[in-house]
Amino acid sequence: MARFAPAALVAALLAATALAFAYTESLKLTPSPILGTSVLPKVISPVCDCPTDSATISFRLREADVLDIEMIDGGGHVVRRLVRREKQSPGRVSFVWDGESDARVPVPEGAYRPRVKLRRQHRTIVLPNPIRVDTTAPVITLVRVFPRVFSPDSDGRRDRVTASYRIDERARAV
Repeated sequence: MARFAPAALVAALLAATALAFAYTESLKLTPSPILGTSVLPKVISPVCDCPTDSATISFRLREADVLDIEMIDGGGHVVRRLVRREKQSPGRVSFVWDGESDARVPVPEGAYRPRVKLRRQHRTIVLPNPIRVDTTAPVITLVRVFPRVFSPDSDGRRDRVTASYRIDERARAV
């Protein structure tokens, strides 16, 4: 009997491994409880009074659930709780994050992700859509203006000015 113990142990371990593998594969085939995620805009600046001072997080729920929605930083720490124990019906849901922490101050620059907790299903999903917070205004350097004197009187001479500039980060001048 003792000489069969190692073989029985190996057989038991192989059977347990096969069952664990089959279970994890079945979990992969389970459809996600949320789909159609959208986070816009992808870069926000909570310190400006502009259209990009907040982000809208939206997704579709397959089934009704009670949600907690949090914004987490790169280390997985909660910086803001957007929703706590809110009942939602199946369909599209949307929430807005203004780039501020729970203390109502702008968060440091960096990437943040929405984390959705589905209480009834006992699942937590970190959305793959990062929101980058940018609180530093770009520095614009004027390189050249030509001509220096212009006359916008529609006579066809010196009616336009061309300005060349440099920006220290990716941005658009208006």
